[in-house]
Amino acid sequence: CEEFGPGVNNPNCNTSIGVAFIGSNQIPPTGTSNIIDIIISADILNDCDEFDPGDNEPFCDNASAYAVGPIDQSNDPADAASNVVNIVMDDDIVNDCDESGESGGTNFANCRNESVNIVGGDNSITEGIDQNNFVDAVDVTDDGFAQDNTVDTFQRIDLLNSCDEMQVEAVDNFCGNGIDEGVLNFIGPVSQSNDLIADTPEEPQVNNFAASQFAVAQNDCDESGSGNSIELFCDNGGNFAANIFSGLEQFNDGNTDNAVQKNNVTSLQSFDLENDCNESDDGDNTASCDSQVQNIVGLVDQLNEVQDGSSLSATIFQNNEIDGNDASNSPGINQVVTADNTCDEIGVGTNDAECDISFLDNSVKSINQVNDVFDADENTQVFQDNRGAISQVIDAENDCDETGIGG
Repeated sequence: CEEFGPGVNNPNCNTSIGVAFIGSNQIPPTGTSNIIDIIISADILNDCDEFDPGDNEPFCDNASAYAVGPIDQSNDPADAASNVVNIVMDDDIVNDCDESGESGGTNFANCRNESVNIVGGDNSITEGIDQNNFVDAVDVTDDGFAQDNTVDTFQRIDLLNSCDEMQVEAVDNFCGNGIDEGVLNFIGPVSQSNDLIADTPEEPQVNNFAASQFAVAQNDCDESGSGNSIELFCDNGGNFAANIFSGLEQFNDGNTDNAVQKNNVTSLQSFDLENDCNESDDGDNTASCDSQVQNIVGLVDQLNEVQDGSSLSATIFQNNEIDGNDASNSPGINQVVTADNTCDEIGVGTNDAECDISFLDNSVKSINQVNDVFDADENTQVFQDNRGAISQVIDAENDCDETGIGG
């Protein structure tokens, strides 16, 4: 939607993408594996620049919404059982609405980006992601036996509004990410369970959960040249902006002579916000910039339980981990928020910019880790371990310098 030569550029550019994988109920008639592997990716661009004399008056709006779930995976085999969910959601969304030209012109751009990624959700029948393995066998000493549930998700959102004015004035510019529908990466709730009735299993019961949620939102609304930044407003997360992992339950239940039970959780949440509203050369900077965002991890329950069937020779290992990668010393739950407002004034004008970081939050609701062995004999060896490592970082800065001869 670009415009060259004398004249006004006033396009209305709207891009909307919606993808829904409504739900899945996997119960294999034969075999022992349930697998869901989904990749959703989008590159969206509204290019509404204005060159030469004339004003730029675009309205550019991008919106994407992805929903996967609910997902229900269940196995009731005679030996091994496996449930696997791998999901990738990856977005790059840009509004490019610059105004330039030696003969002047004003930028009246209105640019908005929205993006919502949901894994799980609720369809009133099932909720979130449910994985269950149930094995009832007399003897499962076969080396190939195992019960495991795995959820591995990657969600990334990268939003940019570029609404620079490079000659006269930026008037009534509005650049926003998450103003209407929000910016959201959401997963949950997740339930993983292994239920075993057997004599002497040698392979473990394992629940693995790993989620990576990344979001970047940037408004680049610089003004350069002879004009001012008048009523320029840049906002990130005005309606809602968050990475949310709503909750997890991991449960291993064994009625058996021996048991190896493990629950593993890794969660990474990162949100990077930036408003870049500098004014250079002649003119004043009266921009208004605001950012608000949160990372949320809901209730995490990890339970290992061995019932009364343990024998004199039992050796039982139970482990709950929320500790990431031991080799790299990374935490199990890692929450990072970075927010910057850069509203410098360079030149002869005055810096009257208003920069606000109104709400930033990292939160972990609660964590429960339990290992239970009932009626253990005096000859039974029991090894139980619960570990958790959490890192929360918030880095916020308002950088509103004045350089030159202005006020």
